[in-house]
Amino acid sequence: MAMFCAYLTHPAYGRADFCQRTFGEIPAQICFEWNTPRHTTDDAGGAAHHRGNNHWS
Repeated sequence: MAMFCAYLTHPAYGRADFCQRTFGEIPAQICFEWNTPRHTTDDAGGAAHHRGNNHWS
């Protein structure tokens, strides 16, 4: 989520100007290391990792 917010608020994409003109506000980063939970394991796949890749059976 933090990476998405960083992408969304990056000044190189011009979203701040667009949002200011369109909505009267600019996007702001709200996810920081100090206010987001940490993963308890290194397995990013979780249960989906163990199901395999065959979605048709």
